[in-house]
Amino acid sequence: MRCRLIDCFAILSLIILSSACRKTVTNTMTAGATVYVAGNGANSALYWKNGITTVLPKQSPNNYSTASSIFVSDTDVYVAGSEYTGNINTGVAINAVYWKNGTEIMLTNLPKAQRAFANSIFVSGGDVYVAGYELTSDSVGIAVYWKNGALVNLTPLTPPYPTPPTPPVNTIGSYHLFDYAQAFSIYVSGNDVYVSGYDQFFKAAYWKNDVKTQLSDEYQISNANSIFVSGNDVYTAGWLNDSAVYWKNTEVTYLQDPMPAQAYSVYVSGSNVYVAGGQDGYAQFWKNGTVTNLQSGDASWANSIFVLDNTVYVAGGKTDIPQYWKNGATTNLPIQPGGLASAYGIFVTNP
Repeated sequence: MRCRLIDCFAILSLIILSSACRKTVTNTMTAGATVYVAGNGANSALYWKNGITTVLPKQSPNNYSTASSIFVSDTDVYVAGSEYTGNINTGVAINAVYWKNGTEIMLTNLPKAQRAFANSIFVSGGDVYVAGYELTSDSVGIAVYWKNGALVNLTPLTPPYPTPPTPPVNTIGSYHLFDYAQAFSIYVSGNDVYVSGYDQFFKAAYWKNDVKTQLSDEYQISNANSIFVSGNDVYTAGWLNDSAVYWKNTEVTYLQDPMPAQAYSVYVSGSNVYVAGGQDGYAQFWKNGTVTNLQSGDASWANSIFVLDNTVYVAGGKTDIPQYWKNGATTNLPIQPGGLASAYGIFVTNP
């Protein structure tokens, strides 16, 4: 899930206070590739490896945590996410974290009522890169990434800060300084670091080695949720106004228009471009612009896509049931007792 024009913190605070019905899930896992899926359940970040659940540790059992992205390098499993600390009534701090083989590494140590999110993780040459979002001490939202724990600010601002614009009439809420910028995805190719997200209050962009390329103009609201690099081409996927889109370099392709839709993840294999997303209630993926419906009839989402040996894997789910799809066939993932559950990231390796 990606929060668009309303505050992610408000949504996730509601999740902390919510409870979910327990469901019986049949594991339909089959032999073959090793499938890793990251998400959350019972108020804790976790991941599944071929359907076997690993609950990731927290600083305190009373904290809430969620996992947003997963990456596997050799035998090491890396998961990025966030942990909520403190009392929700007096001000919760949200800290960006990642786990390596189940050991938690804190990327931030924020005071109450401050927050940072780790949205994406990539490992290259033994270096760990994590992209996300952080509030400054002045409560300005900045797009950032960490390399081995060292912070890189992609959108530095100094006073006087820009005045948040008035949102379009068809959106929810209002813009604030904490909406200024976020980073959602990171990809490393050779010595180059690519990060996608938005800045200047919902203007899609990507950064190559900290240099920005703007993807939309000042009259459009947009976001680049995901980034993938193939050769010399940079692919980003997200939304432009109310349409699901992807950009190849800076050229936009509309995937679902004029129906409201979003694209959450992009993966390129050979000459084929795969994008996961869909409309609310309809999990979908597109291959070279041709849509495949994964699920309908219930509220469902397709959050992450991975392609291995011409097989398409998509992580997501419906309501509080985490799932992944393999070439369109659904696998339900086990649910921890109590709390909401969801799947946000997927990574697949050969056995």
